[in-house]
Amino acid sequence: PADQAFKPGTLNNLIMRVVNDNTPDQLFATVFFDTYTTFTTPEEVLYKLIQAFNVPRGKMSVND
Repeated sequence: PADQAFKPGTLNNLIMRVVNDNTPDQLFATVFFDTYTTFTTPEEVLYKLIQAFNVPRGKMSVND
């Protein structure tokens, strides 16, 4: 939809949006996975995804 916009954010915030099961956003996930290599590495994304699924929701620090 035309009213959607993508905004920059920390890697942790982007990852948390990708894995958010309360409001799944397929378009956001697709764009994220198509473009993340322009600002981080596959290893870092994997590490952050593992972190996101191994800590209680809301406990992942934006500074990690």
